[in-house]
This record gives sequence, C-alpha cells and structure tokens, in this order.
Amino acid sequence: MRGAAAVLLAAALAACASPGPGPAPDPPPAAAPSPVPDLLAALRGREMVDLTWPLDDRVPYWPGAKYFPLEAWTLAKWEEVRAFSRAYRIPEHYGTHVDAPIHFAEGRRTIEQVPLEELYGPAVLFDIADRAARDPDAVLEVEDVLAWESVHGRVPRGAVALLRTGWADRWGDPGRYRNFDAEGRLRFPSFGPEAARLLIDDRGAVGLGVDVLSIDRGIDHEFPVHRHGSERNRWFLENAANLHRLPPSGAVVLVLPIPLRGGSGAQARVVAFLPPVK
Repeated sequence: MRGAAAVLLAAALAACASPGPGPAPDPPPAAAPSPVPDLLAALRGREMVDLTWPLDDRVPYWPGAKYFPLEAWTLAKWEEVRAFSRAYRIPEHYGTHVDAPIHFAEGRRTIEQVPLEELYGPAVLFDIADRAARDPDAVLEVEDVLAWESVHGRVPRGAVALLRTGWADRWGDPGRYRNFDAEGRLRFPSFGPEAARLLIDDRGAVGLGVDVLSIDRGIDHEFPVHRHGSERNRWFLENAANLHRLPPSGAVVLVLPIPLRGGSGAQARVVAFLPPVK
C-alpha cells in the first residue's frame, strides 16, 4: 500500500505542476497485492521452536581420531579497541548440523548446493523414545511409519521427516550421549534402513532429522541410511534439539545450514513453526 500511495502522490504533484489546462492523465495502474502481510500474519500466528543446540566446547561430537571440540579465541577486546569479536575452529559435523549428500556419495551436492526449496517443509515427527529407553539399538521401522500414517494420513511429499529417540535428554553428558559399550561400540538409536527408504523413495521426503549423533544407529558401521539417501541427493539433520515440543504433524520446519563452499556438511539454525493455536 505504501508503494501505491507513493505513485498516486507523485502523479498528483505532477498534475499540479503542469502548465495550463489539458486532459486529465490516465490513472496509474493499481499495484499488485503484496503477499508480505499475509506471510507475516501466518508466521506470527505460529509459535516458534528452536531445534538447535548452542555451540561450545562441551558438545558431544563424533569420536573419530581427527575430530575435535570447538576452539574459540578472542580477536578484539572492549578494553583495547572498544569492540569485541572472536574466531573459532570447528569440524563440519559438530553440534546441530546438516550432512550434505557428498558426505557419503561422491559427486553429489556439497552443502551450499542444496537448494533452499529443499530445506523446508511440513514436519513429520516419529517418536520411538519409549522403545529406545529400553533398547539403545532401536530403530524406526516401516511399521512405525505405517502406524503414523493410519492416524495422520500419508506422509506428504516434500516433508522433513524427524525422529525423536529421547536421546536429547543425554545431551549434557557426552559419555551417556555417545553410549559406548564394553567393546567400544557406539550404542544409540536412529532410523532403520527400510523405513528411511520408504520415506525417501516412496514418500518423497526432502530430508531426515534425528536427535542423536547420526542418522544411522551407532552400531551400523556401514551407514546404510547415509549411503542410500546421499545417492539420492538427500540431506540429513543430526543432533536436533527440542523435538519433544513438536506435534506428530502440522508443524513446518526450516533448516538453514551455513553455505560453506565445498562442504560435506555445516552447522545449521533449525526452526519449527508450530500449528496455529485454534
């Protein structure tokens, strides 16, 4: 409306400045309705949930020999230059982050090549927390997906499929979060390969997300979910926070990884918009 008012005002001023009588000018074309107010109203009508853990050097991280915790140091101090800034060093797969397809599929997209149109969608939440509390090797099964669909309808194409295992309750304790067994194996739940194939191939999910270190179970050393989805240019969100605050359906999730050129993954800010309050 402001743009249209400015056009009308400019036309009126021009008419006042024209010398002598003459035919009235044609009115300016009406401005097209702006979608901005509708979009803002839709967003403001939804509660936002941050699905991102803050980054620091206490974050549980993948136990590979070359991985390391966040390192940060000061570049500018208030008492020296009246400004404050830091630098930091961090692995790509640390904290709440997104795996790019190239992480497990050579020649596929790097993180900055994942289109924005594929980084948001309706959130579909599966919950195996009760089962995972009894069995650290629990996975999302095809039967879990079908049971969800019997209540909420078919998983929509373009969905972001999220899995709550309850492991987020362990976030403050890296030892319990990684959960090594006596043989030195990671033991945490995640997606099962068959359920992941169903969601990716048949239902058309744009990405999968989970509240543990990996989209594959800790004991799945061949990373079948990673390899299958990466070959199909899908991305994976790992170490998600606050999934317990999402409903099974009706939310919208937005995943914004840092566009690190050539990256196999990157930290992301992940936000969910809950269904409008009725």
